[in-house]
Amino acid sequence: MIALALALAASSIRTNPTINVYNFHSADSCATWTNDRKTDDALPLEGWILGFVSGANAYGETGGDIAPGVTSEGLIGWVDQYCLAHPLDSVTQAGFKLVRELKSRPHPQ
Repeated sequence: MIALALALAASSIRTNPTINVYNFHSADSCATWTNDRKTDDALPLEGWILGFVSGANAYGETGGDIAPGVTSEGLIGWVDQYCLAHPLDSVTQAGFKLVRELKSRPHPQ
């Protein structure tokens, strides 16, 4: 019985992990991103997005590049478009959506 309980607990941990994400402005909304992009105030958030994608490159399954052929400007532009459409989402949510989008694309072997 104890072994079954431990097995069930372990399987739920693997399927529902809590991911702790560190960033400069964890409470910033996409509306803040959009407003800050009009000035240099967005530089820390832009750097965070690029670091988030770089982390996915370093620890992902796609051979070190989840966005082959995409520039930093392209990644930031994707977040610009996402945040315009989803102003109440957080920048962290936008980062996760961006990484999922990039991972879903076919990658050259």
